[in-house]
Amino acid sequence: VWGWMYTFFISRAQSAIFGYAFATALLVEAYQFEMASIKLLGGVTMKFMVLALLLHFLEPRLRAWLGGGRAPARLPQPSLARGSYLACDADPDRMSDPERSRKPEPRVLVLLGNAALNGQERGNIEALYAAKSAGVDALFVTHADWGHAQIQPALDRLGLRWTPLAYAYHFTKRLRPLGWVKNLGRLAKASWGLGRIARRYKPTHLHAANQHYVLSVLPALLFLRTPLVYRLGDVPTQHHPLYRLVWRWFIVPRVERFVCISEYIRESLIATGAPAHTAQVLYSYPPERPVPEQPVALEPFDGRTVAYVGQIRPHKGVDILIEAALAICHEREDVRFVLAGSVTKQNPFALALLGKVQAAGFADRIRFVGYLEDVPGFLAGADVHTCPSVCNEALGNVVLEAKKAGVPSVVFPDGGLPELVEHGVDGFVCRAKTAAALREGIEHYFDADAAELRAAKEAAAASLAQQGITKEAFAAAWAEVYGARPSARIAVDTVEPA
Repeated sequence: VWGWMYTFFISRAQSAIFGYAFATALLVEAYQFEMASIKLLGGVTMKFMVLALLLHFLEPRLRAWLGGGRAPARLPQPSLARGSYLACDADPDRMSDPERSRKPEPRVLVLLGNAALNGQERGNIEALYAAKSAGVDALFVTHADWGHAQIQPALDRLGLRWTPLAYAYHFTKRLRPLGWVKNLGRLAKASWGLGRIARRYKPTHLHAANQHYVLSVLPALLFLRTPLVYRLGDVPTQHHPLYRLVWRWFIVPRVERFVCISEYIRESLIATGAPAHTAQVLYSYPPERPVPEQPVALEPFDGRTVAYVGQIRPHKGVDILIEAALAICHEREDVRFVLAGSVTKQNPFALALLGKVQAAGFADRIRFVGYLEDVPGFLAGADVHTCPSVCNEALGNVVLEAKKAGVPSVVFPDGGLPELVEHGVDGFVCRAKTAAALREGIEHYFDADAAELRAAKEAAAASLAQQGITKEAFAAAWAEVYGARPSARIAVDTVEPA
């Protein structure tokens, strides 16, 4: 009786509270209420949202209390190991014995509302693309406003399916009360939209990789019982109280498996309170770039070539690289630096570095070649690769790409980068995050003779397989995450130009 009362009253109270909150937020967004009404409705909405969240988190205790100290029997929950979510929708009495035992093929609904196609986005796309070869079907939920710029074309090129969704905007400390209310309206619509997508697609798993896009559809995820896999490609966001609250009280309890891209990320995850048994490390595989119609090739140079690939931003340490490059170019003429990354009018940091190089008179030997997709062709013409990130990189896809191209990398000592480099063998780990330390690492390969440099390149090329980072192993590992049965021949084909 008490269990029935819980089912009838508490669960419906949650639904009613969320329904009121969503309706209020939608009305505020749709109609221009006067400011006093907006503030009143916004405050009431936030209180009801908090009450609904508390009911959700206190659910097990409420069940035990209403059941006289014993929680009432619950329906079987979906499991990563069983992958049984689809079977729960079928009528067991109408299923034959083979159908009862047959394991449904994994169907993964991927939350990918990002705008730019950077390392995090590439890593998630590559993971699901690799799992596709083992029979894992994926549907990417992209951003309706800006997904068409880079994400959707990348998915089309790989033959992966996508559908648009109007995600909520970021909740920032600068957001005013009216902005909060309007954003709650977008959150409500996004949650409703995701629920409709899930009803049509019937996923066996959900895949997330970004706290903001989990928050954007949080109400829907509260009611969907589908197992959630979280690929953690960065340290969890903790700079905003709201994101800390969502991470601690929802994401960590809700996620069935965290897939961390490095040991550094796994340690950071456990430090936030996540159970260690839910976290595994699965290194990324170098992203498959489209084969260009006109491959990039660096012109011949009588000396050593140092390459950089990535964003021209302060957290990537490009200013430290330019400082080291200028010092080296003042003393040596047998070296050039080539930087691949976007340099636009909207990037004053990059323009300032370009002006600094031109003022020093080394524009011919410290070159900015802009954004390019043919990273393998670009790296093939380099002797040394640098990754001087001053932020703690989670792993560094570009280091993996350099290894694949057979180029040793000079990296800074923090984050996940040292996990990929064996110091003095297939790369160089600097002693500090300074221009002097970076210069020391680069000149280590200038002082090496041709045989030593060739040995370092061969070691870099062989290190991927030695660390178990191969196409086959990567695809099999992601197939196991989603409970698929990897076939004997798992392979990820090279993508031809669309």
